Amino acid sequence: MTFGYKDNFHFRAIRKEDEKKVRNIIFSILKQYQLELDTEGVDADLFDIVDYYKNGLFGVVELGDTQEVVGSFALYPLDDHTMELRKMYLLPEYRGQGVGKWIISFCEAYAQRSGYRKISLETASVLKEAVGLYQKMGYKPSCDENHTERCDILLEKELLPS
Repeated sequence: MTFGYKDNFHFRAIRKEDEKKVRNIIFSILKQYQLELDTEGVDADLFDIVDYYKNGLFGVVELGDTQEVVGSFALYPLDDHTMELRKMYLLPEYRGQGVGKWIISFCEAYAQRSGYRKISLETASVLKEAVGLYQKMGYKPSCDENHTERCDILLEKELLPS
């Protein structure tokens, strides 16, 4: 299933054969920022992504000319009103081209069309570019509790009624 296009990027639903590439991207970025991998906790979903996200959404970012997977993003329902933005990772050489903004806008529209009123996310302060993007897109600090040990920032955004 195709979600959309931006410039030379194609956004689509994950397929089983993408899972290893997605894991490699996420693990390499975590390592780059010296963030701990948690295969028993928050990263356990990466070992059967298609099944885990059957009630949510997991997308990949492909380069249009090579169809190489260069990033990922996910939404997962936390309750009847809130979806969590998860697993938003993009290889460094593809950042700064509007891909993150496209993903966030798409995820907000998807959540809103699905009847959700809020998106929350957890991130780490060492991911300065990501934190800046979330803030620029209107995400504000949340008073909820973080659930992920490696994350020290919890943000949320109320979605406008459709």
